[in-house]
Amino acid sequence: GSSGSSSAGTASCMAGGSLIRGKRVLELGSGTGILGMLASKLNPICVAITDGDDQAVKLLQKNLSNPTNDIDEQMTKACALSWGTLTTMEESGDATTATTTAADDNDDTKRGEGFHAWCRTSWPDVYPNVGTAMATTTIATEGVVVEEEIENQDVVFDTIIAGDVMYKPFLPPLFFQTVIQHLSPSNTTSTTTDSDNAS
Repeated sequence: GSSGSSSAGTASCMAGGSLIRGKRVLELGSGTGILGMLASKLNPICVAITDGDDQAVKLLQKNLSNPTNDIDEQMTKACALSWGTLTTMEESGDATTATTTAADDNDDTKRGEGFHAWCRTSWPDVYPNVGTAMATTTIATEGVVVEEEIENQDVVFDTIIAGDVMYKPFLPPLFFQTVIQHLSPSNTTSTTTDSDNAS
């Protein structure tokens, strides 16, 4: 398979748009951002296209601002997001091990409250930053107004998408930690890999 077939697999999962339309969408390990940009065309509330690599985030931002992509940059934005708790990768020979450290280390801007603050700034109507423990936000989607009560400290997404992100053995636990941290209860995660499309 190829990453093209992987993207096609995710596109077919989203084809009806029900996983995206009127949803808060998070793409993990975005790379070029193709899946998040596709999602942005299916009438979501917002799309956070993320990657843990700073150079990839610069590319994401460049791709979003490219006029030929016709992306609504108020709804769809790119940001750095590292998965799981803080992790230091140590490579020796063929082995790579992940050492988890405390979440208050210097990389906090890429995870946890740093990412949440970015979301609140990017979409203040979706993630209001108020002084109470709970906030009510009104979301208008295709003419339907929905009142939703959300916890102020939690920035959650209705749908999380990712494609071809499990390329190293230490990534799955970090990926699923991040999904648990950011997925709204009873909602959807869609992942696809080349093996999903193999005959």
